[in-house]
Amino acid sequence: MTLESLIQETAKKVIANMQENPKVENNLPGTNSSQGFSKTTAANILIILDGMGEGLEHGLNELNTIRSSGLSGQVVLTRTVDASRLQVQGFELIQPRAIIELVNDCVIYVPYLSVGLAGKIANLLEDEAAARVLTRGIIGQHKIFVGISELDLLIAGKKRLTFGLSQRIKEYQRLLKSYDLVAIKDVTQVIKACKVQSAQIGTVSSNTDTVDTPKPASCTVGSTGCEACGKCVVLNETGVKNLIETGADRVSASLGLQQVTGHVAGMIDHTLLKPNATEEDVVKLCQEARKYSFASVCVNPSYVALAARELTGTVVKVCTVIGFPLGATTSTTKAMETRDAIANGATEIDMVINVGALKSGNNALVKKDIESVVEAARGRAIVKVILETSLLTDEEKVRACLLSKYAGADFVKTATGFGPGGATVEDIALMRKTVGSEMGVKASGGIRDLKTAQAMIAAGASRIGASASVAIVKGTENGGKGY
Repeated sequence: MTLESLIQETAKKVIANMQENPKVENNLPGTNSSQGFSKTTAANILIILDGMGEGLEHGLNELNTIRSSGLSGQVVLTRTVDASRLQVQGFELIQPRAIIELVNDCVIYVPYLSVGLAGKIANLLEDEAAARVLTRGIIGQHKIFVGISELDLLIAGKKRLTFGLSQRIKEYQRLLKSYDLVAIKDVTQVIKACKVQSAQIGTVSSNTDTVDTPKPASCTVGSTGCEACGKCVVLNETGVKNLIETGADRVSASLGLQQVTGHVAGMIDHTLLKPNATEEDVVKLCQEARKYSFASVCVNPSYVALAARELTGTVVKVCTVIGFPLGATTSTTKAMETRDAIANGATEIDMVINVGALKSGNNALVKKDIESVVEAARGRAIVKVILETSLLTDEEKVRACLLSKYAGADFVKTATGFGPGGATVEDIALMRKTVGSEMGVKASGGIRDLKTAQAMIAAGASRIGASASVAIVKGTENGGKGY
């Protein structure tokens, strides 16, 4: 079957299925999906077996301890371990292709972390299944437990290291610490986390549509016409926490955010994509991101290097946009933009699809366009494909999602924020139904309240871009138009 016929047949089936079953529940692994990681075990534990000799022996002993506690799960072997053709009783050996950040109830444990694997994940290099799982876990902000680290052994050992190697190992340690990898001394911590997580699987709040987020008594900006009054992260942190706990991995916020606690800060993409943004504005954006340890800053490509310099030594990532906001540049240009952005310090890439080619039925060009960015970013940055859904028919939306999936992108996303419309529940449901559980779906554009965000998540969104609903711009409306 050719790509064209596959796209056509799949699009027909998805649309027909949506018409027959318009109500779509969140189809993420770990909720109610039969796809992705197994839900047949007492807890969804994923163990990375790494190392040689004593390192591997330690990992196998940890597996036995976990098994004796009554738990079972899945194991991913690194290339080093896989070469020994190791068989593990009581655990399912897998080479997972699903993006780990979609697995909401997965406990990840690395009994022994070798220098090789540590270097890969420190640099977000995804050249094997184990590294991909851990990198996706880091990007998705999942808790990852680590037992023995070879990095620690080398630094603490008697073996003399060259200055360069010592500095490299310390840099890896710093990066891994900033990624919130949890160092443990006893595997019972992992077992306890598994049992707690297992008890929480499938639980859903009965009143998620009526979360109480009243206007704070101290609010003084509501009178200025703020469209998201009651969801301000400065004056009503509880309201924003409810949004995050409902399922959003990230929320967007523009310049001027103040007084944010660490729990919420790590979920925020601090964004400034206005065409009239100045260097001073970007520096201020980065200063705020440094101060509150936000997840990322998202800036236009010309400001990536500046943002990267300002954020050196911090945990804040740098995101940028490619082919933005029209998506009408050539594939070569987009690939060059991507390489340039990554060279300048970007680790997240949001590209705009070639809308005109899609509407012309030129699937090959659309796929090539996305592939050019994915290939340019491979192992160094995640790729999100912006569809601009308000310009597309349902059939075109399905084709765009399928082409993004076949091209190897990590996310599909609704809108730029500069187009005629934003996210809708129907679009999110259609996108999730199309890509299944193997990709992220980001709802972006026009999300101005908690109830709307909850509806997007229920329909299948795994990320929310909601600068307006967070209402965090001091004295302005919407947090700025765009993105």
